[in-house]
Amino acid sequence: MNDNNIYRSGWFRKVVHGTYGYYLPKDYVFYVESNLQLERFIGAKYIAIWTYEEAMEFNESMDEFVRREQIFGIGSNGGGETIAIDFNKSGKIFIFNTISQERSEFIVIGDCFRDFIIRLESGLSWMAE
Repeated sequence: MNDNNIYRSGWFRKVVHGTYGYYLPKDYVFYVESNLQLERFIGAKYIAIWTYEEAMEFNESMDEFVRREQIFGIGSNGGGETIAIDFNKSGKIFIFNTISQERSEFIVIGDCFRDFIIRLESGLSWMAE
């Protein structure tokens, strides 16, 4: 199965639901299935939304943590922090330190995936310079 068929078949959403037991938000699924990638700098900060393969690789490598916290990693800032969907908080998008993994340090960066993208496209930053 080539990459385009993975996205267009809905396979990604089915695998995530089958593996983790929750449905990814439709706006995020559309973004990934459209094979869109976001890599850009906001000020001095780098943001990358992962491909299907990268997201699955991260979540599989952190399986115990992502199941316990009910999250799904979707990207990174390239500096040791992960961008994720929080299923404890109705699909809010947040960023956290990948090493410490302290929920008290999770920072909400979007009320939903669409809000997160709008903030990025508008040049808004939740990160203090």
